[in-house]
Amino acid sequence: MTKYYALILNKSSITVAMIIVGFAALMAGGCGNDQSVASNDTSTTAAISPSQPAPLGAPDDSNGGGGNVAMDGSSFVAGPAPDITLKSLDGKSYNLSKLKGHPVMVDMWATWCGPCKLGLPFTQRAYQELKKRGLIVLTATSDPKSAVESFMKTNKYTFPVMMDSDNALAASFQVSGIPTTIFIDSKGMVVDKEVGLFPQTNTINSLKKTGLDTSGFEPKNDPTLQ
Repeated sequence: MTKYYALILNKSSITVAMIIVGFAALMAGGCGNDQSVASNDTSTTAAISPSQPAPLGAPDDSNGGGGNVAMDGSSFVAGPAPDITLKSLDGKSYNLSKLKGHPVMVDMWATWCGPCKLGLPFTQRAYQELKKRGLIVLTATSDPKSAVESFMKTNKYTFPVMMDSDNALAASFQVSGIPTTIFIDSKGMVVDKEVGLFPQTNTINSLKKTGLDTSGFEPKNDPTLQ
């Protein structure tokens, strides 16, 4: 059973909506706006813009990828990667517009975001197994550096983390919820976008749109199917 989830945060409340594709059943609930609560919620996606929460919408799988309609209901429009330079946790500089020649996957997340945590093992596996095929895997967060360093060490993650402290990168991609994953082809064009925790099959199909050879790279321990 494939599940799609969404959580909207605002300054006073959190509304949880779970959409189960195939059964067309919807359940909603709420709890206080507390990041400690959000960090324990492993079945939702979190809005990154509390003042302007995004409407809910089911992903469109008709194109075989992450969907032209994201979890926030927005239409996906292809375009060039933004000319923004960010420093990573280890001090390296990255500019997505200058990575032409390689397909790129950018996972935007937070240490307190439950669904982000569920998706990061896949991101780590993609980083380890697909870089030899030319894929550049980057991630971005606006969390404090100390929190990110602790999180990375605890979970033994090694993928690069860009520090988007002022949400400049998030704004350039019109990110309204996390996790959000951006897919860029070797020509520097954004070819797909996922907002929410998607089945790994969808994410792999989105990687194919970048021109990456994904043969033999299969879903593994997919949390959306459990």
